[in-house]
Amino acid sequence: MQSNNDEDPKKGYVLIEGGKINITAGEDGIQAETNAFVKDGDITINTGGGSANAISKKGDMGGPSIERQADTKAADITVSTTSEEESASTKAIKAGVNIVTEGGTFNLDACDDGMHSNNNLVVNGGNFNISSGDDGMHSDSTLTINSGTINIIKSYEGIESETITINI
Repeated sequence: MQSNNDEDPKKGYVLIEGGKINITAGEDGIQAETNAFVKDGDITINTGGGSANAISKKGDMGGPSIERQADTKAADITVSTTSEEESASTKAIKAGVNIVTEGGTFNLDACDDGMHSNNNLVVNGGNFNISSGDDGMHSDSTLTINSGTINIIKSYEGIESETITINI
């Protein structure tokens, strides 16, 4: 499900007001150029083959990994860096500006992030079961949880943002 108009401020968003949605996608499940709003509903999304298909991460939060070579002296250390190739985005729910949820049931199994906002993510209730290959919930700026049940089953980082506020 994709809405990608970024020229008209009245477009480029996704609004879900209930219903049952099942998405299996090779790339993003729900992608909004601007805002994604979910007001209730039963949402099941599997992207990129799910979290089991994610590439293993090494090192400290994506930085270079330091591995000791088994056949060498303790002082010999190899530093290796990996460059991430451009690949398809495989997030369950992604928005260029904001994601806001108000109730609903979410079963997300994503190769990349379960929920990803380039600005703000707000959770106002709902039940979340998230398995991800990277972040369970990610927001570049603020992530606010006002109520709800959040079960991050598998992730590299459970909840990530510059500012996290939990009001439960």
